[in-house]
Amino acid sequence: MRKFAIGILISLLAIILLAYKFDLNEFYKIKDGISYIYFLPFAMSGLFGYSLFSLRWYLLLEKKIKFKHAFACCILGGGANMVLPARGGDLLRIYYCKSETGIPYAGLLSKMFIEKVIDFITVILIGLVSFFLLGMNSDTESYAIFTYSAILILGIVVSLFLVRFKNALIVNILSGSFRLIGKDHFFEVKLKHHIIEIGEFLTLKTFFFPGILTVVMWLTAYFLGYYCIQELIGIRITYVETLFIMFCGAMGVAVPSAPSGIGVYHAAVIGGFTLLGRTSGEGLVFATATHLSQFMIFSLMALFVYLYWTWRRRHKK
Repeated sequence: MRKFAIGILISLLAIILLAYKFDLNEFYKIKDGISYIYFLPFAMSGLFGYSLFSLRWYLLLEKKIKFKHAFACCILGGGANMVLPARGGDLLRIYYCKSETGIPYAGLLSKMFIEKVIDFITVILIGLVSFFLLGMNSDTESYAIFTYSAILILGIVVSLFLVRFKNALIVNILSGSFRLIGKDHFFEVKLKHHIIEIGEFLTLKTFFFPGILTVVMWLTAYFLGYYCIQELIGIRITYVETLFIMFCGAMGVAVPSAPSGIGVYHAAVIGGFTLLGRTSGEGLVFATATHLSQFMIFSLMALFVYLYWTWRRRHKK
């Protein structure tokens, strides 16, 4: 509850800041130029993205779930994240998988952690490459961001390496540390099995293809979605600039906030547009169009899956 309250507060602060800088004229400029036909390819890019997302989840779970269930739970979780607080859609996805497959919650949570790590590394790499290609690493502030991001990725990679090859040592160190503070039972029950399972999973064979799928997903499906928004509202940016805005948006929704990252997502995209030398008004229009399109289409997809899932469980099919 505290996390949800903090998220709401952060979103409210972001919305107040956006409202203060809001320029209605920017919306009037594009009102007559909106091409609503691009809603269809945007929805198709979403389905394509969910297909890759589902295939990655299917592989992460080592094919212990049917692909149709992986596809359904990813749509359900993604759409639910648009309306539920504190990434509630991810918890719903875990519950769906548990009810359909019987895989223990501990195993599902461990795989979701790996999924988030892969996504995070991919997003940071996209940000670093776009920074470099756009020449943003030339000034001192951007160079610092570039350097810190590289150090962060290196730290994550080293941590995963240690979890894989020094798993027993890490378990012993953490076990002793938790014992010193009187929380050894918590470690044994809540954390130990996750660390061991993640270590067993981190092999090249099981990690490689989900990683490749993640890169493909971001550079194709997610990019196509952002491209459709550009065509929809008539605000066009280059391929590399689009990657940079994708990076900014992803970093925005990583901040604790209200459901679907309202406010913080918009602020992050506006910041990206400003760094590109575009107006904050363009950034606000772009972020609003992207957010509303995602909310309408992905939420409807999730609602359809949820109603079908509820009907099937009620009739035991």
